Amino acid sequence: MINHRDEFLSAVIPAYNEERRLGETLRRVHDYLREHYQRLEILVVNDGSTDGTVEVVEILSQQFPEVELVQLRKNYGKGCAVRTGMLAAEGDYVLFPDADGGPLIPNGSEEAQRSLTCRKLHRLLSQPQR
Repeated sequence: MINHRDEFLSAVIPAYNEERRLGETLRRVHDYLREHYQRLEILVVNDGSTDGTVEVVEILSQQFPEVELVQLRKNYGKGCAVRTGMLAAEGDYVLFPDADGGPLIPNGSEEAQRSLTCRKLHRLLSQPQR
């Protein structure tokens, strides 16, 4: 099993009207990442949800201080939510599972390691388009 205790990991979860499944996903992502990383943040980017998505995140952030809410004023789409989260992320590595937990959880650490995105990609995404 791979252990990256000294690295700081950011997980960016874009969410639009995910009230029903986000709670379970956040618990699973938190528990899985906590096994492998001592330093982590889980950023949930609310993409203008009209359901109880924000409330779910606020409740779970009290239980898991690593969970943070990033708000978009309206629904801009998944691409904007991912980009916003990547720019807000402070970790050495950034990954972004969907609100259903994929691709982070299904087959354990090997898939999780493949889904890690290096900080270089984070910097690349933050550069203006030419």
